[in-house]
Amino acid sequence: MKTVGKPKQKNGRIEVAFIGDDRPFLIRETARFFETRNFYIANISFNLTHPDQDKYRLDLVVHAPANSAEHLVVELRNGALQKEVRQSGVPASPRLPWFEAKMIHLHVHVPDQIGVIAKMAEVIGKTREVPDTSLGRKHASFVHLIGVTENSGGAGGGTPFFTMRANVAFPDDHVKTEVIDHLGNYRDKHGLGEGIRWYDLD
Repeated sequence: MKTVGKPKQKNGRIEVAFIGDDRPFLIRETARFFETRNFYIANISFNLTHPDQDKYRLDLVVHAPANSAEHLVVELRNGALQKEVRQSGVPASPRLPWFEAKMIHLHVHVPDQIGVIAKMAEVIGKTREVPDTSLGRKHASFVHLIGVTENSGGAGGGTPFFTMRANVAFPDDHVKTEVIDHLGNYRDKHGLGEGIRWYDLD
């Protein structure tokens, strides 16, 4: 996981980008890094890069209180996020040729709360108890993700909502079924109704 250029900070708005080898829970651990420090992820985008498909680029816009923003920039420049991702103990993944994989398009539109990005990433990245797959992995992977947090009432205020659209790839139908069931259970448990939906792309 390498930082692209240097983090940029202006008036508490921090822009930072990373590249590296795809791995389970990358987005979860990244989100937790900021959320446990009470920083607000305003925008997130993730893409697997072609042709390798096991490399990624992750771009973030993070809002921080003015008195904390410079400290966060120093942490990022010193590799604090990379250190926490390494300490998670999750290795890089076998390559998933996403153009051959099972796919869904995931749409999330829910009231914003601390941990929502990490939770969505945890559901996708969790290793599933399924038969061995032909592609050598038992978890799904984001291929493309865009997420933004915004106020429902516009500039004047309102309830903040997190909106995410993502394409998710699966090594086989067993993993796909388990992930979809997990998403449905999470949606129902938290009363999110149509806030979490998915569409089959196979």
